[in-house]
Amino acid sequence: MQSFFLQEVPSLVKNLTPDTQPLWGSMTANEMLVHVRLGLLASLKLKSGKLSIPAEVVPKAKQFLMSDKPLPKGVPQPFFYKIDDHLDTFENNIEKLISALQYFNAQTMEVEDFQSFHPSFGEMDRTETRQLHYKHIRHHFTQFGLIKED
Repeated sequence: MQSFFLQEVPSLVKNLTPDTQPLWGSMTANEMLVHVRLGLLASLKLKSGKLSIPAEVVPKAKQFLMSDKPLPKGVPQPFFYKIDDHLDTFENNIEKLISALQYFNAQTMEVEDFQSFHPSFGEMDRTETRQLHYKHIRHHFTQFGLIKED
């Protein structure tokens, strides 16, 4: 998974242009770059919060998270942030995403007792957090045709 974050994603994102149209959804390529980056950074900051699902559903949600099943199209996103507040040029957003991936990778690998929180999965350890972002990035890279649909 480390090679996915540090090598595959930076390589794949080179195939994205500001004009790349999504295969579904309404996000632009530039908005997607920001969305993915802010999600990575949110996982490094959020250690607790309020669940958006009933607590008794969390084990089943985590079972899905750790499976090979991709995130479904149209899955609602948690609104930790406003994308518009973070838009920059397309090129800068690519650089910021790659930098965030490197930082995310280092933090999740080097912090021994790493913990994060997500409203749909609750408290997560390093493995679960990395899996979430692996799935999240694959979801959006599939949305923009950078990865073939599973």
